[in-house]
Amino acid sequence: NTTLGSPLIPASCGGGDVICYAYGSSCQIAIEPLTPLVVITLPNHLTDTIVAAEIIESSATVPSGVFVAYEFGEAAVLMNGFETFLNGEFTAEAGGCD
Repeated sequence: NTTLGSPLIPASCGGGDVICYAYGSSCQIAIEPLTPLVVITLPNHLTDTIVAAEIIESSATVPSGVFVAYEFGEAAVLMNGFETFLNGEFTAEAGGCD
């Protein structure tokens, strides 16, 4: 609540608001800026990658031993050509200012 009360946090990302809760374990909430659209096409992801965007479209491949994380606000679209090879790791999860 102290973080959200900061005048530096835009209202579109929850600034000026509070988080209501009753009980439970503590947790950390990260608010990351999102870009409108990220388009990732072949070739492969060659290094570990974290991509945060409102909408992500990807046809990239994830080679063995590479970790790729897509954090999206609205949609992650995996187009033809997207593939994860043995021991490569891909995750996609909703997050951001939505």
